[in-house]
Amino acid sequence: MIPLERLFEDRPSSAPGPREPSFRMSTPQLGMLVLLASLSVLFVASLVGMLVIRFEAAAWPESQLPPGLIASTALLVGLGIAVERGRRAIRDNRWQALVRCFRVAMGFAVVFLASQALNFRHLAHVDHGTLYGFSFDLLMGLHGLHVIGGLVPLAVVARRAARNEYSSSRDEGVRLTAQYWHFLGVVWLVLVAALWAVA
Repeated sequence: MIPLERLFEDRPSSAPGPREPSFRMSTPQLGMLVLLASLSVLFVASLVGMLVIRFEAAAWPESQLPPGLIASTALLVGLGIAVERGRRAIRDNRWQALVRCFRVAMGFAVVFLASQALNFRHLAHVDHGTLYGFSFDLLMGLHGLHVIGGLVPLAVVARRAARNEYSSSRDEGVRLTAQYWHFLGVVWLVLVAALWAVA
């Protein structure tokens, strides 16, 4: 039997020290996740609103989606590939490849915006005061604004990469930018599918 006083004496403990947190995330990464969650809520709410209006409307105009949406989709796929190739390039410390990939991605984004302007022009015959016109304008306009906003990090990363500020161990800006653009690509596919379903 162990004497009572030995239970309280100081002795080295074999128990491990305080547990290291198992969940580690940088502040910028957390901020990106919060941003993407907020944007998801915005786009989902807009889609739900459009679907509710669509199924409660007594009449919904028959309309064909602009054929340019296929080109717009291809441009966003190309942009996503360019961003992903840039992200992989910096993992091998290939700075010039990263710069090239992000500049190509910027070009895709600018051409995408131009193609969206043509898509709006194609729908000039649609009365934008109708429910269908309003739905198209709202969803495409929201996405377009976020594409314009996404040009800023692309430009910043390309400029910083040209100054060799990234490496395989310091690539957070590249990763976060890639996450944002991959998110926009997925949102675009969902929006086009929804618009095609209700057209």
